[in-house]
Amino acid sequence: MFRNLVLTLASVSLCGSAAVAAENHTLFNPVPDAEMRAMTTERPSKTDSPFSLDAGHYQIETNLFAYTHNDDCSGGTCTETTQKFFGGATNLRIGLLDNTDLQIIADLYRDLEIEDKTAGTTDERNGFGDTQVRMKLNLLGNDPASKF
Repeated sequence: MFRNLVLTLASVSLCGSAAVAAENHTLFNPVPDAEMRAMTTERPSKTDSPFSLDAGHYQIETNLFAYTHNDDCSGGTCTETTQKFFGGATNLRIGLLDNTDLQIIADLYRDLEIEDKTAGTTDERNGFGDTQVRMKLNLLGNDPASKF
């Protein structure tokens, strides 16, 4: 578990670039609007971008509501699973430095129902979901047009 936490906190993204972001910007000395790079999204559980967020800026990404339903009959058992999310996989990104951002990813509310049709049982769970804290350090550049 400790190893996973360290890997999560110290994940390093590598992406090449001929252009380098403006230097000496921090959370408290933000990149001016005129110098900001194009927005890149993270979309937790779907894509992870190698690009960090501009220093001193914030970005929130979320799906406000999601619904999934699986009806699976295989191997002699039948299970029906229904999940409803409110604010599922919400990602708050905070630009710390020109090449570093902090990300807090959380499932705000999850409602899960698993019905085992073979056994005739139902299990319901709901509440706050998982939370991840990640830090991204981009060592080679933040230019999406790079062909590194």
